[in-house]
Amino acid sequence: MTHREHASPVAKGTTRAGKLSLLRRLALLSPLLLAGCASGLMIYADDVPPGTLRVAQVQSVATRNDIVQMQKTYQALLASGIKDSAITNGSLGAARVLCCGGPAEHGSDIYFYIPPGTKLAFGDFVEIRSGRPAKDGSPGMPSTFVRVVQKRDERTPQCRWDPPEEYNWKRVVYCDWMPKEGWIEPGLFPVWYKR
Repeated sequence: MTHREHASPVAKGTTRAGKLSLLRRLALLSPLLLAGCASGLMIYADDVPPGTLRVAQVQSVATRNDIVQMQKTYQALLASGIKDSAITNGSLGAARVLCCGGPAEHGSDIYFYIPPGTKLAFGDFVEIRSGRPAKDGSPGMPSTFVRVVQKRDERTPQCRWDPPEEYNWKRVVYCDWMPKEGWIEPGLFPVWYKR
């Protein structure tokens, strides 16, 4: 069973220019508005062990209104102990884990909580600590932003999609420093990750 959460698409009385602008915004936010994770909410990890680190590429950042409209995700954030006042514009991001093309690209998107004061841009590569759903009476922990590992316009990039051939689907993020820092390459899990 999949969980899908939708925001209100177009407000009544919107002008044509406003609708086009809104459509562009919705296109950028679509990973946040359409949750399609078979085992639960996309704010929790289900393809790597909980608590591990992974790198993903930012696709969109939600407004507070977007987050509140995604009721299950919003409630999961609150249940984890995040205060409502800490859920603001830019508090939730969507990132792709696989690239580039095909159904796996967006089917593997993940959501992550972004602490206050952090500004992320489309295309940034970020490190995310993988969350876990509530279990045995303990609250769940959302996947959470840790750090930017590469800005989208980095002049000397160390992170890229691997393998480098653009026609390949299901490419994974690889950064030159991963092996030296103890990251584990894809095998049992589909992405590079660190315990």
